[in-house]
Amino acid sequence: MTFWKKNRVWIMAMLTGMAAFVMIYGIKILDVTYDAWLLNGGDLSQHYLGWCFFRESDWCFPIGLMDRIAYPNHVSVIFTDSIPLFAVIFKLFRNFLPETFQYFGLWGLLCFGLQGAFGSVLIKHYCKHDLVSIIGSIFFVITPIEIYRMFMHTALGGQWLLLFAFLLGLKREKLSIVKKGGTLGSIRFSLREHPSLLFTYVRYNNVRISFGGTYS
Repeated sequence: MTFWKKNRVWIMAMLTGMAAFVMIYGIKILDVTYDAWLLNGGDLSQHYLGWCFFRESDWCFPIGLMDRIAYPNHVSVIFTDSIPLFAVIFKLFRNFLPETFQYFGLWGLLCFGLQGAFGSVLIKHYCKHDLVSIIGSIFFVITPIEIYRMFMHTALGGQWLLLFAFLLGLKREKLSIVKKGGTLGSIRFSLREHPSLLFTYVRYNNVRISFGGTYS
Protein backbone atom coordinates (compact mmCIF):
# COMPACT_ATOMS: atom_id res chain seq x y z
CA MET A 1 0.00 0.00 0.00
CA THR A 2 1.48 3.35 -1.04
CA PHE A 3 1.99 6.14 1.44
CA TRP A 4 -0.60 8.34 -0.28
CA LYS A 5 -3.28 5.66 -0.39
CA LYS A 6 -2.74 4.80 3.24
CA ASN A 7 -2.67 8.38 4.54
CA ARG A 8 -4.65 10.43 2.04
CA VAL A 9 -7.72 10.85 4.28
CA TRP A 10 -5.99 12.61 7.15
CA ILE A 11 -3.69 14.53 4.80
CA MET A 12 -6.63 15.91 2.83
CA ALA A 13 -8.54 16.65 6.04
CA MET A 14 -5.50 18.45 7.44
CA LEU A 15 -5.19 20.60 4.33
CA THR A 16 -8.92 21.30 4.50
CA GLY A 17 -8.55 22.42 8.12
CA MET A 18 -5.68 24.73 7.20
CA ALA A 19 -7.67 26.17 4.30
CA ALA A 20 -10.56 26.85 6.68
CA PHE A 21 -8.17 28.68 9.01
CA VAL A 22 -7.00 30.98 6.23
CA MET A 23 -10.60 31.60 5.11
CA ILE A 24 -11.67 32.56 8.64
CA TYR A 25 -8.66 34.51 9.89
CA GLY A 26 -6.85 35.53 6.72
CA ILE A 27 -3.27 34.87 5.72
CA LYS A 28 -1.65 38.02 7.12
CA ILE A 29 -1.44 36.67 10.66
CA LEU A 30 0.84 33.91 9.37
CA ASP A 31 3.51 36.58 8.84
CA VAL A 32 5.75 36.02 11.87
CA THR A 33 6.85 39.68 11.83
CA TYR A 34 3.29 41.02 11.95
CA ASP A 35 2.17 41.57 15.54
CA ALA A 36 -0.30 44.47 15.36
CA TRP A 37 -3.24 42.06 15.67
CA LEU A 38 -1.79 40.84 18.97
CA LEU A 39 -1.63 44.26 20.62
CA ASN A 40 -5.30 45.18 20.97
CA GLY A 41 -5.49 44.28 24.65
CA GLY A 42 -7.09 41.31 26.36
CA ASP A 43 -5.82 37.79 26.68
CA LEU A 44 -4.26 37.70 23.23
CA SER A 45 -1.93 40.56 24.15
CA GLN A 46 -1.09 38.76 27.39
CA HIS A 47 -0.08 35.65 25.44
CA TYR A 48 2.15 37.63 23.09
CA LEU A 49 3.77 39.80 25.76
CA GLY A 50 4.46 36.68 27.80
CA TRP A 51 6.45 35.34 24.85
CA CYS A 52 8.28 38.66 24.43
CA PHE A 53 9.38 38.73 28.08
CA PHE A 54 10.30 35.05 28.01
CA ARG A 55 12.37 35.53 24.87
CA GLU A 56 14.40 38.32 26.48
CA SER A 57 14.86 36.55 29.83
CA ASP A 58 17.95 34.56 30.69
CA TRP A 59 17.63 30.79 30.68
CA CYS A 60 16.49 29.54 34.07
CA PHE A 61 15.84 26.17 35.65
CA PRO A 62 13.28 24.72 35.47
CA ILE A 63 13.09 25.62 31.79
CA GLY A 64 10.13 27.91 31.23
CA LEU A 65 10.84 30.41 33.99
CA MET A 66 11.44 34.05 33.10
CA ASP A 67 12.85 36.89 35.20
CA ARG A 68 11.84 39.94 33.19
CA ILE A 69 8.08 40.12 33.58
CA ALA A 70 8.03 40.49 37.40
CA TYR A 71 11.68 41.21 38.25
CA PRO A 72 13.32 40.06 40.47
CA ASN A 73 10.78 37.25 40.85
CA HIS A 74 10.60 34.33 38.43
CA VAL A 75 7.35 33.50 36.66
CA SER A 76 6.63 30.51 34.43
CA VAL A 77 5.66 31.19 30.83
CA ILE A 78 2.86 28.67 31.31
CA PHE A 79 0.96 31.28 33.34
CA THR A 80 0.82 33.70 30.41
CA ASP A 81 -0.66 31.00 28.12
CA SER A 82 2.06 31.68 25.57
CA ILE A 83 2.11 28.12 24.15
CA PRO A 84 5.05 27.09 26.38
CA LEU A 85 6.40 24.38 24.06
CA PHE A 86 6.57 26.81 21.13
CA ALA A 87 8.06 29.48 23.40
CA VAL A 88 10.90 27.20 24.51
CA ILE A 89 11.61 25.95 20.98
CA PHE A 90 11.72 29.40 19.42
CA LYS A 91 13.73 30.83 22.30
CA LEU A 92 16.49 28.39 21.35
CA PHE A 93 16.78 30.31 18.07
CA ARG A 94 16.16 33.81 19.44
CA ASN A 95 19.51 35.10 18.20
CA PHE A 96 18.48 34.22 14.64
CA LEU A 97 14.89 35.45 14.78
CA PRO A 98 13.80 38.90 13.57
CA GLU A 99 13.37 41.58 16.24
CA THR A 100 9.60 41.24 15.99
CA PHE A 101 8.51 37.63 15.97
CA GLN A 102 5.24 35.89 16.76
CA TYR A 103 4.23 32.27 16.31
CA PHE A 104 0.55 32.46 17.25
CA GLY A 105 -0.63 32.48 13.66
CA LEU A 106 1.40 29.34 12.95
CA TRP A 107 -0.02 27.72 16.09
CA GLY A 108 -3.54 28.46 14.86
CA LEU A 109 -2.82 27.00 11.44
CA LEU A 110 -1.38 23.86 13.05
CA CYS A 111 -4.36 23.48 15.38
CA PHE A 112 -6.92 23.72 12.59
CA GLY A 113 -4.93 21.26 10.50
CA LEU A 114 -4.61 18.70 13.28
CA GLN A 115 -8.24 19.18 14.27
CA GLY A 116 -9.21 18.17 10.75
CA ALA A 117 -6.70 15.32 10.58
CA PHE A 118 -7.68 13.63 13.86
CA GLY A 119 -11.36 14.32 13.22
CA SER A 120 -11.19 12.48 9.91
CA VAL A 121 -9.43 9.49 11.46
CA LEU A 122 -12.10 9.28 14.15
CA ILE A 123 -14.88 9.34 11.56
CA LYS A 124 -13.19 6.75 9.37
CA HIS A 125 -12.88 4.44 12.35
CA TYR A 126 -16.66 4.08 12.22
CA CYS A 127 -17.78 4.71 8.63
CA LYS A 128 -14.78 3.41 6.58
CA HIS A 129 -15.58 5.91 3.79
CA ASP A 130 -12.81 8.26 2.68
CA LEU A 131 -14.88 11.12 1.27
CA VAL A 132 -17.34 11.10 4.15
CA SER A 133 -14.42 11.17 6.59
CA ILE A 134 -12.84 14.18 4.88
CA ILE A 135 -16.11 16.11 4.61
CA GLY A 136 -17.08 15.20 8.16
CA SER A 137 -13.79 16.50 9.50
CA ILE A 138 -14.92 20.01 8.56
CA PHE A 139 -17.42 19.91 11.42
CA PHE A 140 -14.59 19.26 13.87
CA VAL A 141 -12.65 22.18 12.38
CA ILE A 142 -15.46 24.75 12.52
CA THR A 143 -16.83 23.69 15.88
CA PRO A 144 -17.69 26.87 17.83
CA ILE A 145 -15.36 26.06 20.71
CA GLU A 146 -12.39 25.88 18.33
CA ILE A 147 -13.18 29.16 16.60
CA TYR A 148 -14.00 30.96 19.85
CA ARG A 149 -10.94 29.78 21.75
CA MET A 150 -8.45 30.10 18.93
CA PHE A 151 -7.67 33.76 19.45
CA MET A 152 -9.45 34.36 22.73
CA HIS A 153 -7.59 31.83 24.90
CA THR A 154 -5.17 30.75 22.22
CA ALA A 155 -3.58 27.83 24.02
CA LEU A 156 -7.02 26.22 24.27
CA GLY A 157 -7.17 26.13 20.49
CA GLY A 158 -5.35 22.81 20.88
CA GLN A 159 -8.62 20.87 21.04
CA TRP A 160 -7.02 18.30 18.74
CA LEU A 161 -5.27 16.89 21.81
CA LEU A 162 -8.65 15.64 23.02
CA LEU A 163 -9.37 14.03 19.65
CA PHE A 164 -5.98 12.35 19.87
CA ALA A 165 -6.91 11.04 23.32
CA PHE A 166 -10.09 9.52 21.88
CA LEU A 167 -8.06 7.86 19.12
CA LEU A 168 -5.65 6.36 21.62
CA GLY A 169 -8.60 4.91 23.48
CA LEU A 170 -10.13 3.43 20.34
CA LYS A 171 -6.95 1.94 18.95
CA ARG A 172 -5.00 1.07 22.08
CA GLU A 173 -5.30 -2.71 21.54
CA LYS A 174 -3.59 -2.38 18.16
CA LEU A 175 -0.73 -0.21 19.37
CA SER A 176 2.76 -1.54 19.96
CA ILE A 177 4.59 -0.82 23.20
CA VAL A 178 6.54 1.91 21.43
CA LYS A 179 3.41 3.58 20.11
CA LYS A 180 1.77 3.37 23.50
CA GLY A 181 4.54 5.67 24.64
CA GLY A 182 2.64 8.28 22.66
CA THR A 183 0.10 8.38 25.46
CA LEU A 184 2.69 9.61 27.94
CA GLY A 185 4.13 11.96 25.34
CA SER A 186 0.74 13.48 24.57
CA ILE A 187 0.01 13.94 28.29
CA ARG A 188 3.30 15.79 28.66
CA PHE A 189 2.50 17.92 25.60
CA SER A 190 -0.96 18.80 26.93
CA LEU A 191 0.67 19.97 30.18
CA ARG A 192 3.08 22.17 28.24
CA GLU A 193 0.24 23.49 26.10
CA HIS A 194 -2.39 24.26 28.77
CA PRO A 195 -3.10 22.67 32.19
CA SER A 196 -6.87 22.54 31.66
CA LEU A 197 -6.39 20.38 28.58
CA LEU A 198 -4.24 18.06 30.68
CA PHE A 199 -7.03 17.69 33.26
CA THR A 200 -9.59 16.96 30.54
CA TYR A 201 -7.20 14.49 28.88
CA VAL A 202 -6.53 12.60 32.11
CA ARG A 203 -10.21 12.70 33.11
CA TYR A 204 -11.17 11.09 29.79
CA ASN A 205 -8.60 8.34 30.18
CA ASN A 206 -9.71 7.68 33.77
CA VAL A 207 -13.31 7.28 32.60
CA ARG A 208 -12.18 4.99 29.78
CA ILE A 209 -10.31 2.80 32.24
CA SER A 210 -13.20 2.78 34.74
CA PHE A 211 -15.63 1.49 32.13
CA GLY A 212 -13.30 -1.11 30.75
CA GLY A 213 -11.86 1.13 28.04
CA THR A 214 -14.04 -0.19 25.21
CA TYR A 215 -15.42 2.35 22.73
CA SER A 216 -15.06 0.41 19.52
